[in-house]
Amino acid sequence: MVLKVLLLNLPPNEVPRRTIHEGVEITNATFINCPTTHDFHVLILDTSEVLNAQYWQKSQLGHIDSYSHALTYFTHFSERIGEQVRTGGITFCFSSARQEKNFSSTSYKIDNYFFCPVDLGIVNEEGDTFYPKPQELGYFNSLLRTVPTGEIKWTCYFSKTPPGAKVLGTNRAAYPIFMEVGIGAGKLVMLPIFKDRSKAIITIINEIVPQMIQEEQVEFRPLWVVDFSSPYEKQVRSSLKEIDMTKRLLYTKDKMLKKVVAFALEKLGLSVEILPDGTLPDLRISDGEQKAVVEVKGHENRQADRKDVLQLLGYMSEEDTKEKGVFIANHEFDTTPSERNRKAFTEGAIQLGGTTNISLVSSADLYELVMEVLQNKLDEQKIQEKRKKIMTTSGLTSLS
Repeated sequence: MVLKVLLLNLPPNEVPRRTIHEGVEITNATFINCPTTHDFHVLILDTSEVLNAQYWQKSQLGHIDSYSHALTYFTHFSERIGEQVRTGGITFCFSSARQEKNFSSTSYKIDNYFFCPVDLGIVNEEGDTFYPKPQELGYFNSLLRTVPTGEIKWTCYFSKTPPGAKVLGTNRAAYPIFMEVGIGAGKLVMLPIFKDRSKAIITIINEIVPQMIQEEQVEFRPLWVVDFSSPYEKQVRSSLKEIDMTKRLLYTKDKMLKKVVAFALEKLGLSVEILPDGTLPDLRISDGEQKAVVEVKGHENRQADRKDVLQLLGYMSEEDTKEKGVFIANHEFDTTPSERNRKAFTEGAIQLGGTTNISLVSSADLYELVMEVLQNKLDEQKIQEKRKKIMTTSGLTSLS
């Protein structure tokens, strides 16, 4: 089967043909000379290009001479693209801020989302904080392996999430900026802005679309299958959920890291109290004999340092607490664990922890330990020894 892809209102040289796998046919077109969308498995467009004047030749629009005529003309596009998706096609849209312009000599105004078959509640705000949802990404993981998250930004977010839509990425406030919307038998994929759009499109065509097409070519399943699970399947799903949660010790920070560390410490048999967000420390833990306060911190490109540990020490001094201090750091999490600095803390931080009854724990060490617990590789005595290390050691604390 030849995979037919239509690039709408995009530069002709956007996707060099030599970069595309065999079996893919690329067509460039504009909204003015758009061919029949039913001929294409995939449509790709960018809202920052939709109203670009170079794609709207006045000579080709002279037949539109009234508001009602313009309304009919542009509504037709929305219907065509909506039908392309509903009949099993896929439309990818790079999403930018909503823009509006007067159309020709009529009083009709169009915006750059006029083609969109669903209302997503576009909100014009911008930023570069992008939180992908690894548990939802599936075949889109290859896109984020090709284009680093640091090269992704957004100039709008979606305030409306259609029923059944899959949110693949959010901004810091948890508003969707990357979303897959199922419409009929097909999908509408709303993407954020990629610094290298060409690279993103090539990855979509070569790697993502074949997986999506294959996923859609499955046998019919009756509705009861969705809710039917054997005890073994439920057990496996539960285990996978715990593994996924534990893995977040390696790549999260702030509220999520706090939540994941609480989960991990509970798996070690500690009692955990999650303290309110925005306060210091993050957690209070107990092994039944001793209590401790815990601060967690994640850093994309560096180790935890003396200044980080001083924050926890300042709290302990001000409160004159008898509780022990525990600092858990996820360091250099933009780098794969095997290539990070061997120590999660700087020498200054280690020296300070050693003289102030604060144990310094790497979240990577905690990950390895919890994975052993999940696999039943440790008996209770060994787990108790690890708990005791956390609750009694000062300075750098190895859990291996």
